Amino acid sequence: MLTVALLVITYLIISTFILGMSNPEQKRLRLFFISINCIVILWEAFPFFKPIHSNTLKILYDWSPLLFLPLLHKETELLASAFNKIYYDEKLIHFEKKYFEWVLNFHHNNRANSLFLSEFLHLCYLSFFILIYGVPLFFYLRQEFIPFYECQFVILLLLFSCYITHSIIPAYGPRNIFEKIKDHRSHGFFFRLTHKLLQDGSTPGTAFPSGHTGVSSAVLLTTWHLHTPLFYYILPFGIGLIISTIYGRFHYVIDMIFGFLYALIVFFVATSLMPYYS
Repeated sequence: MLTVALLVITYLIISTFILGMSNPEQKRLRLFFISINCIVILWEAFPFFKPIHSNTLKILYDWSPLLFLPLLHKETELLASAFNKIYYDEKLIHFEKKYFEWVLNFHHNNRANSLFLSEFLHLCYLSFFILIYGVPLFFYLRQEFIPFYECQFVILLLLFSCYITHSIIPAYGPRNIFEKIKDHRSHGFFFRLTHKLLQDGSTPGTAFPSGHTGVSSAVLLTTWHLHTPLFYYILPFGIGLIISTIYGRFHYVIDMIFGFLYALIVFFVATSLMPYYS
C-alpha cells in the first residue's frame, strides 16, 4: 500500500514542478492543478504518519490512486505544452513513412474494412477502462491484496511515465491528422461510441507513447505472472486493444512500439519490488 503511495507522491511532486515552470498564460488552471496535486500528496502521505483503522477509509485509500486518474489525465493537457509548444507529429510521420509505409498504405486504401472486425477492435479499445479498474477489482474482491497493489503499481507507473513523456515529446497523433474513416465502419455502434468519447475527453499532445498499448501490455504481463487463468480471459481484448490503436488511426506505429517497451520496463520494475507491497 505504502509503495503505491510513494509512487503517487513522487509523480505528483514531479508534475507539480513541471506545472510550476510552464504555461504562464494559463495561470488560473495551472494553480488549480497544483492545488489538487498538493491535496492528493497530503492524502497519500496520511498513513505514513497515522495508521488507518477504519475499513471504509482503508478501502477508499486503497482505490484513491486509480480514482484520481481521470483528474491526473486531464492535467496532462498542461503538461503536454510545458516545455515545448512544437508538436512532434511531423517527425513521427516522417519515421512512419520511412519504416512503416505499408501502414500508411493500409490506411489510405481502407484495408480490412470489415464492420465486424471494426466493431470488435473498437470494443477492445474501450476495454482499456476494464483493464485499469476491472483487473485490480478482481484481485481486491478475492482479498488478494499483494497482487492488487502490484497490479495497481504497474498501471500507475506506466501511465505516470507516459504523462511525463508527453511533456517532453508532445504529439497529436494520427486521429487528428490522418483522413477520417468514413466508410460503412463509421456507422458501427462501438466505432461511434469510441470516437465520441475521444472527441469529448481526449487530451491534445498525448499520443507518444501509446498509453493504451502500454497499459494493455503491462496488465497482460502482470496477469500472466500473477493469475494465468485471468490472463487467458483478457488476452483477446488485450491484443485487440493493441491492434486497435493502429487500426483505428489513434496512434503511430512508433507510439505502439514505445508503449510496449514502457510496459516491459514497468513490469520488471514492479516484479522486483514484490517484497515491498505487503
